[in-house]
Amino acid sequence: MKPDPRTFSRLADTLVELVSELRKLDGSSETGLQLLSESSKCPSVDTKKTESIDATEFASILNVHPRTLRRWAELGKVPKPICVGRTLRWRRSIVDLWMKEGAR
Repeated sequence: MKPDPRTFSRLADTLVELVSELRKLDGSSETGLQLLSESSKCPSVDTKKTESIDATEFASILNVHPRTLRRWAELGKVPKPICVGRTLRWRRSIVDLWMKEGAR
């Protein structure tokens, strides 16, 4: 059975969208192919150089476990995260503002 060419087209469109979102998060200038060839996992990001933080860093700021942070995100107790696949990220500026407003 031959795969439907429209399926590949939709997958390609989705891939382009995901790469675009990743570039927004980490300021990367890499192409989608370079990004995919480096690793099958999400690329590691040096959060000190970016405008976003991941669940582990945000959880350490709040002094809670990352799973607790994920639960809080689902309940709306923390700012809304940006979801890239299964990875949650938050804009650093939003987290800083939220913390200044007296969160936790």
